[in-house]
Amino acid sequence: MACNVLIFSAYVVVMSFFLCSVHAKVNMNASFHLTSGDDSLRGRSLESKKVVFDVRKHGAYGDGQHDDTKALAKAWAAACSSSQPSIVLIPKGKRYLTKHITLSGPCKSSITFMPCTEAPTALTFYSCSNLKVENLKLLNSQQIHMSVEDCTDVRISSLTITAPGTSPNTDGIHITRSKNVQVTGCIIKTGDDCMSIEDGTENLHVKNMVCGPGHGISIGSLGDHNSEAHVNNVTVDTVRLYGTTNGARIKTWQGGWGYAKNIVFQNMIMENVWNPIIIDQNYCDSATPCKEQVSNVVFKNIRGTSASKEAIKLDCSRND
Repeated sequence: MACNVLIFSAYVVVMSFFLCSVHAKVNMNASFHLTSGDDSLRGRSLESKKVVFDVRKHGAYGDGQHDDTKALAKAWAAACSSSQPSIVLIPKGKRYLTKHITLSGPCKSSITFMPCTEAPTALTFYSCSNLKVENLKLLNSQQIHMSVEDCTDVRISSLTITAPGTSPNTDGIHITRSKNVQVTGCIIKTGDDCMSIEDGTENLHVKNMVCGPGHGISIGSLGDHNSEAHVNNVTVDTVRLYGTTNGARIKTWQGGWGYAKNIVFQNMIMENVWNPIIIDQNYCDSATPCKEQVSNVVFKNIRGTSASKEAIKLDCSRND
C-alpha cells in the first residue's frame, strides 16, 4: 500500500472546506498493525500500534458525486475519541466531495490523517470555494505535499511541512489556477520549492513564512512546452529563508507566452541563501525566444547573507 502521513496533535486542529473535491494523492511506503477499530488493513505492521478508521467504513462513497461530509466527520469523531493513537484513512483512487466541515479537538490521543493512492502528491484540494486549512503537519511526501488547484477564496495557516533537504520535487505548498489565496504563519522545510506558484494564480498573499532548507519561493516555472501561463497580483511579505538554493525567484521557459505581473517580494530576511533574488527567463536551454512577459516586479527591504557570489541575478529574455 502506498500511503503518506499527515500528523495532527491531540489538541485543537481545524481543517474546513466547502463544496470541493479532496483528492488523496500520495506515495510513501507505510504499513500498519491494528489493535481495534476498522480492520481493512489487518495483518500489516507499524512500529507503534494504531487504531485505523477508514472513511469508507463510516459511509463515504468517494465517487466525486455523493456528499461524503458526514462520513468524514464520523471517522474523525471516532478517531478523536480513541484513547490510543489513531489513523483516519482516506483510501486511494477516490475523490471525496464535501461541504463545509471542521475537524477539531481536543482529542484523546494523536491522529494521523492518511490519504493513500498511487499518485505522489500528499493532499490535493481541487475546485474548492471558501477553503480553510489550519494547523496541519505534513511529513515526507514523495513529491508535492499540498496542492491547491482551481480554487477560490482560500485561507491556509499554521502548517508545518517537513521533508529531507535532499528529496527532489517535494514542494511544500503548490498553488495553480486559483484566486484570492492567503497563506500565513507556515514553516516549510523540504527538498524543493517551499512554495511553487504557477499558471492561473491571481491575488495571492503570503505572509509570516519560514522556509529552509529548500528551493525558496518560486513563481513558475511558467510557459513550459510552449504553453500559455498567467500570474497576477502576488505579494510575498515577511519571510525568513535559511540555506535555500534560491530566495525570491521568478522562472519562465523559453518558447512559452503569457505574463507574470504585479509581483511584490518584501520584508524578507535571508541567511546563507544561494541566488537570493533571481528572475530567470531562460529556465530551459532553448534557442526559441521567450514570449512570457515579466513586468511590474518589486523587491523591497530584503536583507541577509548570500551563499552565491551574485546576490541578484536578472536573466531576462531578449524581448523584455
